[in-house]
Amino acid sequence: YEEIIKPHEGKILENKKTGKRRYITKLLSEKCGMNPKTNASIGELAVRINTAIIEEQNLNQNIEDAIGKLTSNVAAVIQMIKEDNSPNG
Repeated sequence: YEEIIKPHEGKILENKKTGKRRYITKLLSEKCGMNPKTNASIGELAVRINTAIIEEQNLNQNIEDAIGKLTSNVAAVIQMIKEDNSPNG
């Protein structure tokens, strides 16, 4: 969050086209070194799902207050699924 998302928050929200791609796709490509839409290796990022869950907490989680803010609750949903599928869940 601090390194990639926060410094680019305004541009991420705008998500204008830069050439043929949207800003967020270009940013992801630069940081991952691959085109996420054409490279099957993008799935390897799932190995770091626990880091993503922690980092997402830096984003707004309140859907009632989402206008003009980077908002996500995908990690919360993934965490609930993980807990439901755990041996103790």
